[in-house]
Amino acid sequence: MIFSIVFIASFTAAITTQLTLTELRGKVHGFNDLYHARVGCIAGSEGFAFLAKKGIAAIPFESLKEGLAAVESRKIDAFVQDEKILQYIIKTELPGRVQVVGGTFDEYFVSIALQQNSPLRKPINQALLKFMKTESWNELLNRYIK
Repeated sequence: MIFSIVFIASFTAAITTQLTLTELRGKVHGFNDLYHARVGCIAGSEGFAFLAKKGIAAIPFESLKEGLAAVESRKIDAFVQDEKILQYIIKTELPGRVQVVGGTFDEYFVSIALQQNSPLRKPINQALLKFMKTESWNELLNRYIK
């Protein structure tokens, strides 16, 4: 009888622990979890169009801060936005309250607009590539993003 009580108590504790950890970690751990979650995104953004293309219904938000507040208050399970922007906002304004799930769902490129045939194009590209190889680049990433 004593063995049965200890066995049932241990089994119950293991199940309770697993359920609690799952709840604490959140519902979304990767892209495929978005299909079964309440997802938010800035209305009209690239992310909103991407989610629609993938068949994921997204709740529209007017701003990033409004969407992250909804995640924090558990009104939605996830908010889709550029990873680097999310990392910066969460690090500076919501540390420890919201987390970014790593991974790139869709790549896109950011550009600098210059006049056609601008003589600055090549020097800017070279300067950016050179700077990205320095320790200063890593320091900036660590300070503002990571």
